[in-house]
Amino acid sequence: MPSDLPDRISLLQAALWLVKGRKPVSEEHFQLAKVNLTDAETLPDGPLGELVVALHENRLQAYAGLGARTDANRPVERLPQRRSEDIPVRRRDWMFERVVWNESALLFAPRLLQVPPEFDPLAHPQMSYVLRTVGPAAYWFPIMLHTDDLAATFPRLHERPEEEQSAPKRGRPREINWDQFYVDLIVHADLDGLPSSQAECEQWAANWFMERLNKSPAVSTIREKIAPIYNHRRRTGKKAGK
Repeated sequence: MPSDLPDRISLLQAALWLVKGRKPVSEEHFQLAKVNLTDAETLPDGPLGELVVALHENRLQAYAGLGARTDANRPVERLPQRRSEDIPVRRRDWMFERVVWNESALLFAPRLLQVPPEFDPLAHPQMSYVLRTVGPAAYWFPIMLHTDDLAATFPRLHERPEEEQSAPKRGRPREINWDQFYVDLIVHADLDGLPSSQAECEQWAANWFMERLNKSPAVSTIREKIAPIYNHRRRTGKKAGK
């Protein structure tokens, strides 16, 4: 595998790589400009179905810790445990309808009381308390895969996109098209509204660049380009020259 790829990636990054050809980056950088899958992209009759089958048939191994969802409107939360979070996910738990792709999670029990034997539920006071409560749904979380194993299971990931193969190997890297960025930002503001805060707009911008270039400018650069919009006198109420 190329040396610029991380050793391990989340289930979501693996899915994005298979579905959209989006090369994985370090989890730290991915969380700065996280990209989610749409409902139309999470169908069982495509590459994600193939991924689940490979995991169920033990042709590919995933690793995770323990998580819980205490409310349907809350994200899956990581729960501490005494053992390593690199516990092999049980193959029998892999069913497509149980996967929460955008959270890199897999439901394995509707109640946390039914935790697998790999976990010691009494290893931590918080876990013991959770077991004494109503009992939230339990998940393998966060699910991680080794990049080399994923690429070996799906050799097509080695293949470069057609446009990349035809591109010259040398030359200047593709420059950031700020004009196109501003056009898309204006259209977004017109149709969906401008993000309410500069911080939200910076996050939107980082996602925009990651989706198109698989990289994003430094936060300071994005802030410099966006700040004039949010500091405009008509937004701040300041008069010209003040």
